[in-house]
Amino acid sequence: MKVLLLEDVLLEQLRFQRTIEILDLKIDLTIANNGKEGILLLKNEKTIPDLILIDLNMPGQNGIEFLKELKTLPNLKNIRTIAFTTSNDPQDIDMCYENGVSSFIHKPMNPSLYKETVKLLITYWKMNIQ
Repeated sequence: MKVLLLEDVLLEQLRFQRTIEILDLKIDLTIANNGKEGILLLKNEKTIPDLILIDLNMPGQNGIEFLKELKTLPNLKNIRTIAFTTSNDPQDIDMCYENGVSSFIHKPMNPSLYKETVKLLITYWKMNIQ
């Protein structure tokens, strides 16, 4: 499964990568630092990811702006998108669903809970995308 992670914080990028490795989840991971970079990657990639994980608070183009732009691109608008963020703001949750996310998942700070969340997230979507 190909996954695009939109995350601007290097430590969070490394945390996600390391968790995937520790859990041996075997995904093809690409990382973009913000929404604009994500759109550029999607437009230039030969293969489209199966799943996009999106942080909401990013510089340049945030997660909501990314979702809005993604919906305007005919060959990309049906990619499954998951908000994976520290936000618990009901307005953020509503905006994400209004803009087409398949799921909104709060990113836990607790290391063992984070690991379990990533495991469930990737395992679930691997089974449901293929």
